[in-house]
Amino acid sequence: MNVLLEILKTVGPKSSVPDTVFATVGALANALEGDFAKYMDSFVPYLYNALQTLEEPALCSMAIGLVSDITRSLGEISRAYCDDFMNRLLAILSNASHGSQLRPAILQCFGDMAQAIGPYFEKYLSVVAAVLNQSSTMTFHDGAFEMFDYFISLREGILDAWDGAILAMKQGRGEIS
Repeated sequence: MNVLLEILKTVGPKSSVPDTVFATVGALANALEGDFAKYMDSFVPYLYNALQTLEEPALCSMAIGLVSDITRSLGEISRAYCDDFMNRLLAILSNASHGSQLRPAILQCFGDMAQAIGPYFEKYLSVVAAVLNQSSTMTFHDGAFEMFDYFISLREGILDAWDGAILAMKQGRGEIS
């Protein structure tokens, strides 16, 4: 992991190297599960930076997927990072030029976060529910296949997010003190 962090420190802003590093980090997080937590403080600044790099949608999309991987791997340990993750994901959604493109992945990420932190997701539920409600009002007008594919992905993201939220709240009955 230290080698990967050194690589991230030295690459330029337009490099494709972070994509590969992020894929490796995702695999490490999945393999290490809760033990990955020891690397979070040194890695998370790079992840936050990638989530703010909207001019590189592929890198931002990879970072969104990595948030899902990390929260699933860490489980409740990821609660310490969820406020920052949520703020950055919501900021992406509010970006008019790139937010809609990344919306399905972000909605799926909400579901993964909910399942990871369980009943503690209630803190974010009202905001996420509003985003999901707003996303569900989008309609398909154009006959282009790409738009149809986008709306299918959007609907799947909405269902994934609700599924995660419902499972998190069901898991939390009487568990939070």
